[in-house]
Amino acid sequence: MGDKKYFSQHYNLSKCDIQKVMELISSALSNPLSPVEDNTEQKEAARLKCASSVVHQADQACRRLISEAMKTAREKQVSSEHMRSLATQLNESKATFLHNLRKQLLQETSLTQEEDFDVERVVKRAVDVFDHEKKEILLRIINDFFPQSNI
Repeated sequence: MGDKKYFSQHYNLSKCDIQKVMELISSALSNPLSPVEDNTEQKEAARLKCASSVVHQADQACRRLISEAMKTAREKQVSSEHMRSLATQLNESKATFLHNLRKQLLQETSLTQEEDFDVERVVKRAVDVFDHEKKEILLRIINDFFPQSNI
């Protein structure tokens, strides 16, 4: 108690001032700040999950586009040699496309905010790019088989 008297006289503090300080300390002890959470691993897991979902959906859509291209080539009665070439080129193009898509998605920081990330829109835009590549490959193969043909 002697320390309180010395402290209040020496620093010219009133009982009210000391009471406020004590209340502040008590409040701080009762309501400690929570430590900052390092959710880097969670964010990375969310980024991988989102990228995997986009790549998976794009892969499925690309497979459908390749099937359509093969069907178109069959309907045009493209030779089996050209059909094999078409299948090889389309599958190589798809593999490269999906690899680049995954790489690009993993580099993007916006994937950490999943609520702002429209998976459907990204898949549609990506598949539109592959569809363009598919059409170019198909046109090239058909033009090799039928030099005057257009699809």
